[in-house]
Amino acid sequence: MTFSAGTAFAVELEEENVSLVLTAYHLFGESGGLDEQIPASVLPDVFEKVVFTDAYNDSECGECEKILKIEDADTYPEVNKDIVAFYYGENLNANRLKLSSKLPKKGETVWLAAPTILSVEPRLHKAKVKSASNKMLVFEYEEKDIELTATSGAPILNSKGEVVGLNAAGGEQNGKKIGVANPCTGMAKMIKKALSKED
Repeated sequence: MTFSAGTAFAVELEEENVSLVLTAYHLFGESGGLDEQIPASVLPDVFEKVVFTDAYNDSECGECEKILKIEDADTYPEVNKDIVAFYYGENLNANRLKLSSKLPKKGETVWLAAPTILSVEPRLHKAKVKSASNKMLVFEYEEKDIELTATSGAPILNSKGEVVGLNAAGGEQNGKKIGVANPCTGMAKMIKKALSKED
């Protein structure tokens, strides 16, 4: 089986001494063009390898062959569990971001780092945090007409360039464009739990 969907990004986890490529779990189901959601527990056995291309210029930047087993990954409304992690491949050439240890505050400016389906510009899409908890990060985009198709799995960054969320969903609400992300604290918890089971 071969399929292509969404966006991903690499992170370096200094405490755990590991680099991973993260994306959204819901992409491995109907959202990604499949007939049904692949159970999280079998993901590591289903895929031989994942090939990544640069989101902005379509050049191939390498591949990953090993998936971190996150058995309790889940889809909306379990936003804080919407995650898949690949071990950073030896031949992968992708910048590694830092995962923020703190949630952004309400009113703080954040950015979705992803090209939209209509254009590669701008590269960063400004938003203001509406609410932030360990369960979900909600923000309102400055661009009222932003097209969010294929941005699932992209990073949400703070002003330091740290990842505060993994883009999970978005849509219109009272005439405003709202985004929803798996918060950095939710991602960290899922990753640490999965890594501890591999030791």
